Amino acid sequence: MSGEAQNDVIINRLIDKMTLFDDNLMSLVFGQNIEATEQLLHIIMERHIKVVSVEGQDEFKNPVIGGRCITLDIHAIDINGRHIDIEVQVNSEGGHVRRARFHSSMTDARMLREGQDFKELKDSYVIFIYDHDKFRKGLPFYHIQRRVDETGESFGDGSHIIYVNGRYNGNDEIGHLMQDFHQCKPEQIQNKILSNAVAYY
Repeated sequence: MSGEAQNDVIINRLIDKMTLFDDNLMSLVFGQNIEATEQLLHIIMERHIKVVSVEGQDEFKNPVIGGRCITLDIHAIDINGRHIDIEVQVNSEGGHVRRARFHSSMTDARMLREGQDFKELKDSYVIFIYDHDKFRKGLPFYHIQRRVDETGESFGDGSHIIYVNGRYNGNDEIGHLMQDFHQCKPEQIQNKILSNAVAYY
């Protein structure tokens, strides 16, 4: 077998082991795929979301020279102008909770143009789909909201962070979705839209 053929075999084996927890595959499957992104968000946000644009591997440059930039796995915008950042996370090293804060601030910074009033700032969502249970409580979701300490009331600034437990395997929509995220083979993915998209790539 030639060196080139050997490389092809190795590459194909690596591809065969990929799941939707690989950010490259995930970005390909959902990037430009409004139907798949709407279905993903419907399950995670537990309501219908009408997506108008979605892009995979969307790079956000830091306006500060030497400042850290980020690349969003999936950047979606819904019909109401809300920006939604969807990230997959396998290892815990890149999963510090301050990462969510940074992603949220980088997303917010791009929403207003010069002269726009702050009240025009749309809601933003940062969604982390973890391969493990980030907070180890066995729940499918963990919703992070700012609150007023003294009253317990929501601050209502429109900033939303959601952690998804990738190890949750309940007999419900999110449980089935997380099982699909762990499948290597498209034919084992129950969700037909995701199965077809994974098979394509």
